[in-house]
This record gives sequence, C-alpha cells and structure tokens, in this order.
Amino acid sequence: MKMNRLIILFLVCVICFGCQKTSPADNSETLPRYEEEDDDPSSEQKVYSVEEFRNTELGDRYVWVKGIIVGACSKSIKYAEWMDPFTYDNAILLADSLGDCTPEKVIAIQLRTKAMKAEFGLATTPDNYGRSVAFYGTKQKYLGVPGMKKNVVGGQWLDE
Repeated sequence: MKMNRLIILFLVCVICFGCQKTSPADNSETLPRYEEEDDDPSSEQKVYSVEEFRNTELGDRYVWVKGIIVGACSKSIKYAEWMDPFTYDNAILLADSLGDCTPEKVIAIQLRTKAMKAEFGLATTPDNYGRSVAFYGTKQKYLGVPGMKKNVVGGQWLDE
C-alpha cells in the first residue's frame, strides 16, 4: 500500500513539474543581437522595415522588424490612438515614418509583460512616441493588422 502511494506521488510530481511549457519569451538567450548593417535578404537576421514586414510572407520564422512608434492600441485597430494622451499599454503601433498613421501603413506589437509595457508603452511613457525601436518575434495578425502577438521575444531602442 505504501509503495502504491509513493508511485502515485512520484507520477504526480513528474506530471506537474515535467510538463512546463517553455516559450522563446522565457529564454533571453534566444534573442539574437540586433545588427543594423545586416540587410542581406538571404540572411537569417535581415532587419525588416514596417513595409517589408507587412508585405513579406515569413511563416513562423523569427525576424527583426524596425520602426517608429506612432500610436497605441487595444482590442482592434479601430481603437488606435495616434496622439497623446494615450490610454493603452497593451500594444504599440510602428510605422516607417511619423506621418504613416493609418491602418494600411502600421504594424501592431503586443506588449506582453509588465516590463515591456513599462519600457515601451505609450500610456506609461508618452515620451516613447516617435522613438525608433526594433522587435524580434514572429509575424501574426494582431488587432486587425500584421504584427507580432504571442511570440514577441524582445525589443531594443535604436535611438540610444
């Protein structure tokens, strides 16, 4: 009887602790260094502009995309905020230039963690508006436009 309890306890431990899901966001080692000079289209580390990112089929490949923060959004692109005061820290909108403030010219980046919201969010830090940034992740439709949703590994300021 005691042996059965020990076996059951062992199995419960294996099931509970052995099946932890890991994602790229949990492992900072998966974030390759951003290198501006690497614009070779055949390169694994090509840095995409917002327009290139929108118009390129990338599959599930992780890539860098760079742009300028032009707005904040939540729920859907129709709720986009293009000017201060910003009320959303759920997502930011990137464009190739400050004047590209339309759904057809932007991509949405989900700010998944408190740390990402604190660093990149416009409601928390309105001074981020107009800053250049790059994010590493996979392309997905988000808020009704192309963007990065679940697999955003990290971001890096380009104007520092």
